[in-house]
Amino acid sequence: HEGFLWGADPRPVEGSLRNHFARDFYRYTCVNRLVQQVTDFFCLSWAPWKWGDTKSMYTNHTGLGFLNPFNVYPLYNICRLFGVSQAWWDIIFTPYYTASFLVDELRPFPAVFGPIIEEQIPL
Repeated sequence: HEGFLWGADPRPVEGSLRNHFARDFYRYTCVNRLVQQVTDFFCLSWAPWKWGDTKSMYTNHTGLGFLNPFNVYPLYNICRLFGVSQAWWDIIFTPYYTASFLVDELRPFPAVFGPIIEEQIPL
């Protein structure tokens, strides 16, 4: 897998790993979409009194957020269920976010972190 990934430029230019892993990037987007929809449901984001709320890392502690299964289900596992390749996880995701979080292992991260980290540090 030769190429480069520049996080600040999401265009799939020639030589970019975004081209090589296009299917995985799409599947990762689908994972985040599903996780966000489930989170919104459990956190009552659909309720009229929550419409103006600002997104927060603490949202999962509101409404029925504690019941969200993605609070404990690993992001890695759902990515693999959606068909995200191990190579994408090892070559793209892990190096990009371990540098940001100063950790060396992201597999245990709960799935609810996916949409949150994408808002803060988009891949």
